[in-house]
Amino acid sequence: MTRQAVRWAMLVVASWMLGVGSTAAQVATQGNQGIGDPYFPLMGNGGYDVEHYTIEMTVDVAKNLVDATATIEARATQDLAAFALDFTGPSISRVDVDGKAAKQDRSGGELTVTPTSPLGRGADFTVLVAYAGPPGRGEGPFGGGWTAEPDEIFVFGEPAGPETWYPANAHPADKATYTLRITVPKPYEVASIGTLQRTTDNGDSRTFVWETRDPVAGYLIPLHIAELDEATAEGPAGLPIRNYFARAIPATDRASFDRLPEMIDYFDSVFGPYPFEAYGATVVDQALGAALETQTLSTHGRDATAEFIVAHELVHQWFGNSVGLERWQDIWLNEGFATYGEWLWTEHSRGVSDRDEQIRRWYALLAARDRLHDRAALEEMNARELVDLVLDAFPGLISEEDALKALGVRAKAELEDRPAAEALEQLDLPPPALQPVTIGDPGPDGLFRGAVYGRGGLTLHALRLRLGDDLFFQTLRTYTERYRHSTVTTEDFIAVAEQTSGQDLDAFFDAWLYQTALPPIPEVGLEVER
Repeated sequence: MTRQAVRWAMLVVASWMLGVGSTAAQVATQGNQGIGDPYFPLMGNGGYDVEHYTIEMTVDVAKNLVDATATIEARATQDLAAFALDFTGPSISRVDVDGKAAKQDRSGGELTVTPTSPLGRGADFTVLVAYAGPPGRGEGPFGGGWTAEPDEIFVFGEPAGPETWYPANAHPADKATYTLRITVPKPYEVASIGTLQRTTDNGDSRTFVWETRDPVAGYLIPLHIAELDEATAEGPAGLPIRNYFARAIPATDRASFDRLPEMIDYFDSVFGPYPFEAYGATVVDQALGAALETQTLSTHGRDATAEFIVAHELVHQWFGNSVGLERWQDIWLNEGFATYGEWLWTEHSRGVSDRDEQIRRWYALLAARDRLHDRAALEEMNARELVDLVLDAFPGLISEEDALKALGVRAKAELEDRPAAEALEQLDLPPPALQPVTIGDPGPDGLFRGAVYGRGGLTLHALRLRLGDDLFFQTLRTYTERYRHSTVTTEDFIAVAEQTSGQDLDAFFDAWLYQTALPPIPEVGLEVER
């Protein structure tokens, strides 16, 4: 090759390389503002997977102020010119990507970060966000995330919540591990996820370092700051159990957690090995009317410490936490399984007859709702029958006295000649009470409807009766092992059930999950009166 030919060849190569660089720059785009959940389009974000969060935070409990730095280790899943984080928290003073200052833009609940140069697909990168001020307040059907009360701060929120106190890819499809370094003034303490690595005395404050071994969805991070009493125990194979109680929680409510070692031992036998490095609960001094299955340390309101609730949140550690949701549509995989876990604990601790009574009560309640949603059945009822049906379908929603008052009568006998449809309008029940729900696709406003819990549990009991105990519990253990520390859809569970049993279960699951009419359970004589 002549010198001129070499020069031309070099020019061609240089031009090709410049072209490649230009093409790469054009290909790099911003990751989606939303991970793709059909119920919550802006929840989570696309273009990357988070591997680890390190949250360093100093908390002024009295003033509800934080001074924090969140370090996020992630991997790009596409060529990224920019990416977003979910964040409704305090003002941001600094954002770095791989140690270099990055451009930031906040709009609504999205923090968009533009690094100095694009991130290539498959590249590991680190984001640092420094912020200070009062944490955000989320909105959701089940808690708002960061919650500050006098002398107590805790996190409680589903499906949203983490974005109120740290920038996150806040969808359960993107699990990550965590390190939390939380500094609080004395005498407050910090209970959080995984295991307490160390506590440092700073004089008038203390720093608590908590770390989790296993990946976790953001809404499942526990955080409780208060004056706390700790009680420890040991579970199977030396599993550490640590329970924390706000000082005002009485001994009678604390006693509900004494059976946790026995519960874990039993559920190990039916679900497979407990999936995490520790367990326990923290009880806040607030009447939440609920508990949340925050990973390795469930969070309970002071009015939600009954034994069946303790069992429910423990079962979630297998179903909902280790085996998590790929999309919120499939929440029955969390709540239906945890509800059935309650019934299994009753079966184990009190016997089959008590378990069957729980199942009958749930079936009767859902059957009453089924009839209430049946317009043809309503046409044949009178107002007295309607009142009885409403009281059966929604105990606690409205009292008989209030129902009669709303209908302008003193006794139910006065309602014999009044049409049910007319009375239904006068009762003015909340719209969800009159809307049937398919638990396999309940809609974003139906995630926490009672049917998701109760009918989900009944689905599993009906499956158990169809398959027999051996195949049913083999299905559960295969499911928890196959998808340990992963995420799933309903189709994944159905596939495991069909593979394990060798049966075609499509019609069974369609009836229970995707139709509104409550199926019968003929094996135990349960059926809706039509």
